[in-house]
Amino acid sequence: MLPKCAICGSAYMGLFEIIGLGVGRGLERPWLLPLMALMMMATVAATAYRARERNGYGPVALAFVSSALMIAGKFNDSRAELYFGGGVLIGATAWNAIALHKLSAFQYQIKQRWVNLFHFLVKTLNLLQRKSTLK
Repeated sequence: MLPKCAICGSAYMGLFEIIGLGVGRGLERPWLLPLMALMMMATVAATAYRARERNGYGPVALAFVSSALMIAGKFNDSRAELYFGGGVLIGATAWNAIALHKLSAFQYQIKQRWVNLFHFLVKTLNLLQRKSTLK
């Protein structure tokens, strides 16, 4: 009897909410703050895992501040704080997910060749554009 997809689960929860058996009644404010704080701590902990090897502790600090902002926005009934904190949290986790590392010598040479080719093409296009405007 359990739903097999998220849409079906949402439909069942909506149906149960209509008849008064929904889970929304159990998650009133006394339960919501500890649950939300626990989930935010899990997010910050996941961001902090091996932070030194990734991008340092900048994303961790940003995730912590945005989590605090989201909790404050939720319980101060400020949608702007809540949504801004959520956007910043998504940015912090994306920043953490993109691992910055040093390029090897071979990768650096390939990158430099592409950059040099790009500069050559730009110079050539500028030269052609100048010649066409002089006519």
